[in-house]
Amino acid sequence: MYKSLICIAFVLLTFISCKEDCELDQAVITGVDYRLCICCGDFMITFSDNPEPYEAEFKLAQELPESSGITNESNFPIYVKIDWREKQGFCENFIEVKSLEIL
Repeated sequence: MYKSLICIAFVLLTFISCKEDCELDQAVITGVDYRLCICCGDFMITFSDNPEPYEAEFKLAQELPESSGITNESNFPIYVKIDWREKQGFCENFIEVKSLEIL
């Protein structure tokens, strides 16, 4: 019985977990937000195809995966596919980027 439960749990986790074949959202990192306010700063990411900073609605990511090689000095815009989630807290426009693929 115990082995059956472990097998069922393994199968369920396999279907729920995200692997490389998960669908990632297309996005554009338009640059770094240098405004000085409580809910400002860090990397600006838009989910529209508009590469111009501040022209389209955007989210902010305090950090990107180190493996991406993207820094404040990178040449923007950068077209990417990302796996992300909204961060809980005072500022509603911050997200956590879990994985990133440069297009």
